[in-house]
Amino acid sequence: QRLDLGNLHAYAPQTFADESGRRVLWAWMREGRSGRAQLRAGWSGAMALPRRMWLDEDGVVRMEPVAEVESLRGAALEWRQDGAVSRAEGRHVELALDADVPAGGVVRLAVFATDDGAEETVIELAAGEGGALVLSLDRSRSTLDEACDRTPRGGEVSWRGGSVPVRVFLDSSSVEVFAGGISLTARVYPTRAEATGIRVEASGGAEVSGVRGWALAAVEQADRVVDPQA
Repeated sequence: QRLDLGNLHAYAPQTFADESGRRVLWAWMREGRSGRAQLRAGWSGAMALPRRMWLDEDGVVRMEPVAEVESLRGAALEWRQDGAVSRAEGRHVELALDADVPAGGVVRLAVFATDDGAEETVIELAAGEGGALVLSLDRSRSTLDEACDRTPRGGEVSWRGGSVPVRVFLDSSSVEVFAGGISLTARVYPTRAEATGIRVEASGGAEVSGVRGWALAAVEQADRVVDPQA
């Protein structure tokens, strides 16, 4: 089983058992931009959220962010309904919803989106005619910077049926998706400051419920020394 559907964007995973018996995984989110861009930014790479791992009754490895991540939740996002589309704004947020996806159905989340559609990153949970669920990430319009990696990512989500819990974490250049405990981690690099739009919609008989979200607090240490030798 692939531990993460984002391929090398969740790299070099390490795990440990904590004092409560949880198996916790850490991974490094590799870059998807040029070395020149990394030098210009002055930093490279980031850690993914720590994740609790477990084996379900079918022997499938599943993951979710550790419960402590919920302490970062700030103000609830303000959602507005535009026909069948739920809209909000945010670039450092947690999103959560429940998705019912029958055969032929699709639930689509557009994030880091501009109003004109020039930039957006699209997350889809879709079911084929056989009912198999596929989680995918379309980065073809995630950035106007052509030097950035924009290849698609995705794979199958093993699920017995019923609503699928979906959580999405966004943080400037990172996307972490958890669909039924199957994770997809990737990097995106929107260039426009107004690329903050969030859209949630369903089609083909799919339904979405319990759409919610929160702004996330920063975790950077104020007194952190980046280069002790400087």
